[in-house]
Amino acid sequence: MRPRVRVTLTYVSDEEAASSIVKEVESGEGSAAAVPMDLTDHSSIERAVSEAASRHGGLDVLVANAVRWPTDAAGPLAESDPVVWQTALRANLEGTAATVRAAWPLLAQSGHGRIVLISTGVTRQGRAGPPRTRPRRPVWRV
Repeated sequence: MRPRVRVTLTYVSDEEAASSIVKEVESGEGSAAAVPMDLTDHSSIERAVSEAASRHGGLDVLVANAVRWPTDAAGPLAESDPVVWQTALRANLEGTAATVRAAWPLLAQSGHGRIVLISTGVTRQGRAGPPRTRPRRPVWRV
């Protein structure tokens, strides 16, 4: 018998895609929910982590792979609004740290909590400008 997975995923704006992933997880005999979360809003992060723990009776694993692309910085860096980049950096760095801080006590309570931080290949390969198209939705297998 396969262990039953319990997943809470977050989304900032694409509720339809999040719902699609929830259905996919549930079709594999898992339990899933989608909750809104904005990396630029620490109270939103705390609510999402709290809701995940409440839904599932605790938290065993945090997979932090959210990213806020500065898609509004379409031109060269020298011509981009510094506030746009500052917002993206704060979301990606401080938002990730806030997510880990919010989850830490719940993970510690589980006695075997784990944190998985996922970055992007862009850190190794580089990229000229922001993404031009919407990223492909990952295929989830349960």
